Amino acid sequence: MELMDSFSTEANKLIRTLEVGQTKESDFKVKFDLLMTDYQLRLDEANAQFPHKQVYQITNFVISDSILKDGEVVNIYKFRTGRVPDGRFTEDEMTPVVFKDGILVNIGWSGFSE
Repeated sequence: MELMDSFSTEANKLIRTLEVGQTKESDFKVKFDLLMTDYQLRLDEANAQFPHKQVYQITNFVISDSILKDGEVVNIYKFRTGRVPDGRFTEDEMTPVVFKDGILVNIGWSGFSE
């Protein structure tokens, strides 16, 4: 659980650097990829301690999806930014970050629709 809490802290830091309308997805992706690489290494290390059972998966920390809406590509990143100790990864523990054709259009659930 310490790993999840650490990721949530880092995800919140990343999200605070973003600005709707100003942040380009390509700039965000550089930071995102660094964060994900760091945590994938940490996950691999944690999982190596339990060789017969995978304890963590990267999808416990972020879920990304792409859709085509009205002819525009929409990329959605749902970050774990909190944790409720119930063993599930639910919307109340996530913050969505939405890019439309490469420009940040939404952070958080307010105004979010898939």
